[in-house]
Amino acid sequence: MRRIVSFGPALVVLIAVISAMWMAPRLVSQMRHEATVTRVALARQVVAQDDILGRLQSQTRAIADAFAPSVVHIEVRSFRGPAGSGWVFDEDGHIVTNAHVVRGSENVSVQFADGRLVRAKVLGTDAFTDIAVLKLDPGAGVTPAVRSNASDIVHQGDIVFAFGSPFGFKFSMSQGIVSGLGRAPSGALDNGGLTHVNKTDAAGDPGNSGGPQVGIRGRVIGMNVAIATGADSRGTTGEGQSDGISFAIPMGTIESVVTQLINNGEVRRGYLGIQMNSALQRVVVNDEFLGAGIAISAVNPPDGPAASAGLRRGDVIVRVSGRELVNSDVLRSLVSSRQPGESVRIDVLREGEPTSFDVVLGEFPAVALIDPPAQWRLIGRLGSRDSDQADDGVHLTRVRGDAPRGRLGVESGDIVTRVGRTRVRDAEDFALALFDNNIQDGRTVIVNLIDAESDKPYTIELRLR
Repeated sequence: MRRIVSFGPALVVLIAVISAMWMAPRLVSQMRHEATVTRVALARQVVAQDDILGRLQSQTRAIADAFAPSVVHIEVRSFRGPAGSGWVFDEDGHIVTNAHVVRGSENVSVQFADGRLVRAKVLGTDAFTDIAVLKLDPGAGVTPAVRSNASDIVHQGDIVFAFGSPFGFKFSMSQGIVSGLGRAPSGALDNGGLTHVNKTDAAGDPGNSGGPQVGIRGRVIGMNVAIATGADSRGTTGEGQSDGISFAIPMGTIESVVTQLINNGEVRRGYLGIQMNSALQRVVVNDEFLGAGIAISAVNPPDGPAASAGLRRGDVIVRVSGRELVNSDVLRSLVSSRQPGESVRIDVLREGEPTSFDVVLGEFPAVALIDPPAQWRLIGRLGSRDSDQADDGVHLTRVRGDAPRGRLGVESGDIVTRVGRTRVRDAEDFALALFDNNIQDGRTVIVNLIDAESDKPYTIELRLR
């Protein structure tokens, strides 16, 4: 009896310990569940009471509704196949898209979101900015997109919406941010041209080309022009799987080019008359940072716009018409988007002192837009790897063996004398003549040559594909 009594308390403690070990996990689990229930209830209360996401969603839907009638799908039947997208520029039925979308075509079909299919004519193109203008048949009812103006400055981090027909999925919309400014995707424009574009992460794929990019105020701030792919991170207008990076032509460039194509049928560009360093230069005086800009390495010609206004070598340009500079491409684009004869305000730092000049722009020489690598690529279309300047034309040397004479009829030593009706004497002449004859638009250009062996003239038809 005593032994049983002496073990009693210990047994009670043991039972209590075992019970606690068995109950503790259940109690902890129950406490966690109750905490979760409380947290979910609070979160649901916040969601129900705070309508921030609802208002954001309503705004996004409103932008989609506002642009639905202004975005078009463009069908092109040519050697390039079905094309891309565009948008309504004005009430007169002008449609804006990329030049590469309609290259090689004169008449295209434009489809609206309501199902209407309308014929359109290519009114004009500008290969150097990859912009084209179409004109709808009279009588087609249109709703122009609202465009941004000079006061709408795009900043890195701005929310952007991209419209288009990715992989043929018509009238699609994606969202992202402006992830970079003043970029130059060298693979997008083979001829060189003006490649100051904005970089975004709004989804872009083949078929988005020519579609508008829209800001949060419902205004067009740019136009899709190229994407980066795994195969070509420099930017391409061709086929390929998107890497999540797209590029857009800024509205300032679009406005100038489109207006000139509509009014004049051609594009003239402003010219400053300077040579400049490509990188941004910081100006520091006595350990004080005064600003950053593009340094002028030379002012020429001596009687050019910059020299006449008083700009000098060593001046650091910090702003053009109030716009700060990211790199030399932005400076070049801001100037060239103006027309010859316009006056622009140039803010500079001269020996550390800020000063301003009003410069009346000259006209940018067309040949300067075609960079030297592009000139050699055009000569390469004839199968040649090199050329020599001569009085009687362009001597083609080292013609590739895989450029069959039966297709183009060109061999080493042959001489290019004319492109269309234009005499050529060097690579610059040849490249400029090809562009003057609209080879960039997919046109067939007649090239006159002299056979090196027989000394007899012959002609070929050259076309970009």
